[in-house]
Amino acid sequence: MMPTGTPRPIIDKLHAAIVKVLADPKVQERMRQGGAISVSSKSPEDFKTYIDGETAKWSKVIEESGVRAD
Repeated sequence: MMPTGTPRPIIDKLHAAIVKVLADPKVQERMRQGGAISVSSKSPEDFKTYIDGETAKWSKVIEESGVRAD
């Protein structure tokens, strides 16, 4: 996730670095131990599609459950 207007070469460089780090078995294990699941994607656009889908799914669950963060 980057600010709107970030130059494409910077987005591509960061994406490549994240994919490389998340492929490291030591990093994956450490994330699992912390209760996290690592998710990488083939492209920044694929990641956006994933995030948009998750946001829609969980927004619906929250709305239907009536949960409030008061």
